[in-house]
Amino acid sequence: MKKTFFLISIIVLSACTAPPAEIPEKSPETTIPEAPEALQAGEIPFDYPVVQTSAEKDQIVLAPSKTTIEELIENGRKDAITIFYKATLYEVGPAESLVQDQFEQTYKVPNSLIIPLETDNSVAVGDIVLTWWQGGSGMMQALVTAIDEETGLPTVRYLDKFADQPETLASNTFQVLNQTLTPGSRLIAFYDNNYEYATLIHQSNDQALLMGFAGFLHPAQSDNLFPLPAPADLQDLAVDDTIYVPVIGAFTEATITSLGLPNGLLTARYSFANQTLEDTFFINQIALELPAHTPKPATPVAPVTTEEPPAPTGATNILDSF
Repeated sequence: MKKTFFLISIIVLSACTAPPAEIPEKSPETTIPEAPEALQAGEIPFDYPVVQTSAEKDQIVLAPSKTTIEELIENGRKDAITIFYKATLYEVGPAESLVQDQFEQTYKVPNSLIIPLETDNSVAVGDIVLTWWQGGSGMMQALVTAIDEETGLPTVRYLDKFADQPETLASNTFQVLNQTLTPGSRLIAFYDNNYEYATLIHQSNDQALLMGFAGFLHPAQSDNLFPLPAPADLQDLAVDDTIYVPVIGAFTEATITSLGLPNGLLTARYSFANQTLEDTFFINQIALELPAHTPKPATPVAPVTTEEPPAPTGATNILDSF
């Protein structure tokens, strides 16, 4: 009996002096990202106004795909890569309009993202026209190289490395640009302290919406947009002349090494990342000079003071505030 009592006492004592079992740490709560703020009709995820469109019902337009619109508008993605495709305006709205794409899908597009094709068959050899790759898909510019005597329709060379075969454009599928500041034009934009090579998508008073490198959209100041030279202004170029060409979306000084202006291109040598490189460029990528730009208004800065900040009331030590 005494042995039994002694063993029970040891067990109880051991249990009382054993270290407490560890309590498992609580797993951190999963943070659910906030959903993007819902956009109203006609709004895009940039600081750009809601606008009307000059396009009319059944007019051919260039617009982003349905998938891109979902990324931009429904998901609020500013970094969506945007490509403009041929579509037909199905129904005009005051802020957004219904378009029908080449696959007969209908969907709504903010009016600021619709480029109307002001089609006119009046065209001349040497003109730059806005169209789409009619043997492929997306928005393109093309150089008119010949006019069919019977139909008056132009044969063009697309100003793009991926579509370099001549093609005859169908009636009412193109608009003459010649490097004016018209939607669909390529231009020089002073943006983010760089001279950017960009495409004008829309312009509203002192604001513009641009498509820059890799198809990224962004707003810009209208007074910092400059047209590129028209084809006629490039006819006197010669080998060894200095020009400016886009490299990773920004204009860079280059030297002409060969000319092929009748086909809308030339080759040029430039420096990049401590290397001397040579590449082919099209006439809608060439600047003869980089223009002066309008500086942004300076942001007011609070004056710097060297005075000691006043001591917190009723606290002489940081521990007093707890």
